[in-house]
Amino acid sequence: MPYCIVNWVPDPEGGRRPDLPEGLGFCLLAGPHHADFALFDVSELPSTADTVDSTLEGLLNSAAVYPPALAIARDRVERHTLSREEFPNRLCELLREELDAQRSSRAFLACVRGIDNVYTRDGQYYWIVDYRPEYPGREVWWVSRDYFVYQDSIDAFDIERDQLIQRFGRGSA
Repeated sequence: MPYCIVNWVPDPEGGRRPDLPEGLGFCLLAGPHHADFALFDVSELPSTADTVDSTLEGLLNSAAVYPPALAIARDRVERHTLSREEFPNRLCELLREELDAQRSSRAFLACVRGIDNVYTRDGQYYWIVDYRPEYPGREVWWVSRDYFVYQDSIDAFDIERDQLIQRFGRGSA
């Protein structure tokens, strides 16, 4: 799917939505804090959208095969207030950092057990990217299929606390 930067517009039902043609498939990939635009992966490139350059496109394609890179870069870029011109360059920098860091990453795949909801499916695998025992009930940080980082209980995954401590440290809160 092509990548493009699109403005947010008010949604008649409240909130906001991307300024994309009705019925067009899309996935929100990233956007700076409180910006009136964001980066989307779309099923078809609309004529009104700003396309990304080949460098960012290549990094996004690379991140698609290592989802933690995009999820973590997304979290990092969302902390900043950036202009539409600054945003693609900063996202490129962050994606490059995260993709390079994967060689020493502690991230791993773990199976969800006994939970079916809008975010996870029982028996499917998700990237685990952090363990924070100081947040009981949401101590495991994992990447969703749409590149968000969520927190859940250790009981949601087929993993042991010792495995998480070995990977991420932080033995007790």
